[in-house]
Amino acid sequence: MKIYKIILLLLLLSKVTLAQENDIDLLKMQQEYKAAGLPVPFGPQPEVGKPMPDFTLSDITYYKAKKASLKDFKGRWLVLDFWHRTCSACIASFPKINKFQQEFGDEIQFMMIAFIDNSEGSFHHYEPTKVLYETLREKRKLSMPCAYESALQERFGIYSAPYMIIIDPTGIVRAITGGNNMTVEKVKALLNGKNPVLDMIDADRVEFKKGINNLNPAPADSSILYQSILAKSNPSFDKYYNPQIDYQLKSESFIRKGYKASNAMLFMMYNNAYFGFPYWDNNDPLYNKVYRRPVLEIRDSSLFNYEGESRVGFNYSLDVPSSQVSKEKLMFIMQRDLENYLNYSATIEVRRMPIYRLVAKPGALEKIKNKGATARSELVDGLGFSVTRCKMSDFLSKIKFSFQNKWIPIFDETNIADRIDITINAEMKDMEAVKKELQKNGLDIVVGEREFKVLVIRDKKPTHIEFSTDNSLRELMSLNGNDSLIINDLIRQNIPKKGNPKWENLKTELQKKYPPIADEVVSRSKVEYFIFKNDWSNFEKSVIFYTEKYKLNIFPEKLKEYAWLLFQHSDNEDAISEADRWRRIYLDDQSTTSQSWYVAANLLYKLGMLMRNNKISANVEGGDTVLKGGLNYMNVMVLKAEPNNKLYQETLVKMEKREPTWPISSTSIKPSKINLNREL
Repeated sequence: MKIYKIILLLLLLSKVTLAQENDIDLLKMQQEYKAAGLPVPFGPQPEVGKPMPDFTLSDITYYKAKKASLKDFKGRWLVLDFWHRTCSACIASFPKINKFQQEFGDEIQFMMIAFIDNSEGSFHHYEPTKVLYETLREKRKLSMPCAYESALQERFGIYSAPYMIIIDPTGIVRAITGGNNMTVEKVKALLNGKNPVLDMIDADRVEFKKGINNLNPAPADSSILYQSILAKSNPSFDKYYNPQIDYQLKSESFIRKGYKASNAMLFMMYNNAYFGFPYWDNNDPLYNKVYRRPVLEIRDSSLFNYEGESRVGFNYSLDVPSSQVSKEKLMFIMQRDLENYLNYSATIEVRRMPIYRLVAKPGALEKIKNKGATARSELVDGLGFSVTRCKMSDFLSKIKFSFQNKWIPIFDETNIADRIDITINAEMKDMEAVKKELQKNGLDIVVGEREFKVLVIRDKKPTHIEFSTDNSLRELMSLNGNDSLIINDLIRQNIPKKGNPKWENLKTELQKKYPPIADEVVSRSKVEYFIFKNDWSNFEKSVIFYTEKYKLNIFPEKLKEYAWLLFQHSDNEDAISEADRWRRIYLDDQSTTSQSWYVAANLLYKLGMLMRNNKISANVEGGDTVLKGGLNYMNVMVLKAEPNNKLYQETLVKMEKREPTWPISSTSIKPSKINLNREL
């Protein structure tokens, strides 16, 4: 297979993934494969729950026959495990598969199927593939048979690995999986007729189709200006699809624009939102400047798990108006959504972070300097590689193979500019073995540190009843860290050292650049600014204006925070009454938390006190009714959930005595006289 065909294959595979996500006619994709001279899937395909299409395997080693068909395995379980020599995950799984084979013996047959392609330019020639398996078989005492052929993979369109088809004794396909989360217990469950949850291959996963089909939007979709959805995925069934943030912007195929990801790891979603890419390697300019993994300063990091049984994935769909389509705008909205939905704040900071350093010992250059041989490079596979007349940067790219599952970046600090000749004879997944080979050649890999921009993710403040604001204007003026692009662009630089910003001027400037959201951004900025300044009079005015217009766009937790601040700092009956109405939103969102009910209880109580004490329109009877509502919330919803909470107990006592539960210095409300006839 020519190199250009390999490139075409990768491009077409990405188009097929896109097709599966967006309902494109797959027949057209097959036609493109054919036009490129590539094999396409044909005939009956394996489907979970249906009979396995008949097949014949050839060139089988370490099995009782050189050839075998489906009927030869009838009466016992069969696992077809497809692999190729450049798949490090495949090679790393061999000992585990061998353990399964030894554990269950004749009950199940694991059949390794090596992909073979002897065409010019292919990485999968027969001889090196067989040498690799024979070497690993002897070294690791493997007992699984292996078939060397590609007909079955081409017939079923299998281009990714590892790829397992699990077939029961009656010939029914029970699972198609990558095998990453397969365990002895799950194999045992299969043999006992159960259906354990296995990590499914993309072709068999449920498609995440939320939001608008931007390739072929329905006429009714034109009325949708903006919408986003974030949901936990099921890693066993949802497809993995996590492109860079602007993939729809780069394609003319998308009529509407937006972004969609499926079963994506959360830290990669944050990378996309803040840097525009889910991941980058040493060929990308970001590699030297931005750390690939965020720093987590949170109490519970379980949502960021990305390995093993506890892996958590997310589905995300974003549809925006055509007037707002740009990479920066998509990043800006995704930042806001992540914070609003997940309740984390994120900031980009400069920190010293760990790195790997490729270093040279004295005399190393003499050992590895090119001796005149022409440039040659053998493919990196599970057992190493050999290069002549190679740049150190290219050599480092090959060494990365040993670190591909590690997120710590590796840098060349050898100061060797000459071309080099070097051979690495080691299992490339074994970092210590690779280091020993490097040391033989006067090189080594050591741990160091370097300054990077790094995304720091923290729990959003506040974490309890005291909704105290951070003392950093940068934090407060970033609209929850989501609108930082706009804030940095215009608002922060126009905050005067003395006096308040000229908000109307700011809005006029924003409307020139971001017309659809200018008013909302400025309104929200005013609220956060006055919180920072402890200017509660202006806070009251600005928050009422902001929530009246954009209440449905505000995250419930943030709305609850505003309600609490009004409770603490306002004695305006209308303002407290408006804040009380917000409970319909934040209680719906967090109805099981005593904290939310505590906020609602205090607001009702204070509103009742205001109604009783208003000198102009005193409504004692109505105030008592509202008071009872607050007391009822405290007894039934708050203390019932946390009966031993000291703060809640003290608050209830104050309410029963008709004493303020808010800071006296912040309001003119005085304790009312208790009317015993109206007590609960």
